[in-house]
Amino acid sequence: MHSLLVLLSVVVALSLRLAYLGFVDRTTLADPTLSWSRRWSLALGAFLLPPLLILAMAIAILTMGIHGSMLGHAVGHLGYGCALVLVVSFATTLLVLGVNALRSYGRLRNLPLTNVQGVVARRLDTELPFAARVGFWQPALVVSHGLDHLLSEIELDAVLRHEQAHLVYRDTFWFFWLGWLRTTTAWLPGTCVLWTELLLLREMRADRWAAQGTDPILLAESLLKMAQAAVPAEPGWVMFSEENEGDRLEQRINALLASQPQVHQADVASRWVMASFAIAALPLLTNLWHIAA
Repeated sequence: MHSLLVLLSVVVALSLRLAYLGFVDRTTLADPTLSWSRRWSLALGAFLLPPLLILAMAIAILTMGIHGSMLGHAVGHLGYGCALVLVVSFATTLLVLGVNALRSYGRLRNLPLTNVQGVVARRLDTELPFAARVGFWQPALVVSHGLDHLLSEIELDAVLRHEQAHLVYRDTFWFFWLGWLRTTTAWLPGTCVLWTELLLLREMRADRWAAQGTDPILLAESLLKMAQAAVPAEPGWVMFSEENEGDRLEQRINALLASQPQVHQADVASRWVMASFAIAALPLLTNLWHIAA
């Protein structure tokens, strides 16, 4: 019986992802008539629910054990073993990502402190232009010497405002956990598509927030300059420009240049995270039908 529950959770997860991919085929997400909040809701829900459903079902089966019955059918070792493998996979991935992030933060602490237009930051000794938020809940700002050489003072101010937006929305915190789910369930269809969409929407939100205090055209120009010299990120880094190729970069610039930009509040993300957790917790109710031997 437990084997059927594992299979059911995987089937539901696959169905949700395929439904999203079908929507993408019928709808152009870059369509300006499709609001940011609509795109965010679709992408975040489709990204979160499948892996959380699978994890919740696996945890439910582990708590039931290998003895007893469900709905008149005996439970056994096969389903329990599958659930154990899934939970260990999730836990191991989280441990590896956590260790890598801690190593990155350790290197960060060795960087010298500097003051960039009144903002305390860590200085990276490279001529490549670089700006990123590095950390977890209170991420530090990291900038390079090359950033000063590439950008003017007002362009640098625009970049710093963008980085401040990542702090406001706690992007390093949320995307650490999203990255964990991405790595653990990379085998699910649409994972790469959804991850790319979430990264884009994250940057669009930070762009819009920054545009409240600076000229959007100036911010777009800074984005172009930074995108041409983007460098790879490490775990826990949220960068001003990261893998902004082709259509993604164009969408960010078009959004910035659009009239009357709308700023999207952090509670949009929070509501969908809570809703996804609530729905994903439903498999835990299967314990009610388990009868211990």
